[in-house]
Amino acid sequence: MKRFFIVGLVVIVLTLVLVKKQSVFVFKREEIEVCISGEVEQETCLVLPLGSKLSDLPQYLELRETADLSFFTQNINLRNNDKIVVPSKSEISKISLNNANVSELCLLPGIGPVLAQRIVDYRQEHGLFQKLEDIQKVKGIKNKIYEKIKDLICL
Repeated sequence: MKRFFIVGLVVIVLTLVLVKKQSVFVFKREEIEVCISGEVEQETCLVLPLGSKLSDLPQYLELRETADLSFFTQNINLRNNDKIVVPSKSEISKISLNNANVSELCLLPGIGPVLAQRIVDYRQEHGLFQKLEDIQKVKGIKNKIYEKIKDLICL
């Protein structure tokens, strides 16, 4: 009798473990949480639907008059645990072609992850950019994109 009880208990425990392992594979996140600070009336963390973009945020925020609204025109997918700092119109700083990483370069209009990675790769292969116009040597960046970003970049 004792043996059946122990075997039954082992079967129950194994079943619970297997069910728990299977549920891990079935779970799919449908929401993300992002925290926003900077030029907002109150720092906050928001729970948003999966697939939300940076351009979706203003509808959820009370922005200060000094907030740079152009920051929200970027079509960037938000990810879980992103920390967003809304810049001030007066604080807009330029992005360094010689120091910026892929995510920082993606903040530039017309520059997505592929072009940003090409900029980083070009910099690693050819060395630091010597003048702003040199960015046009990167495959996929021509005069049209350069004109959009030239006032937002520095060496």
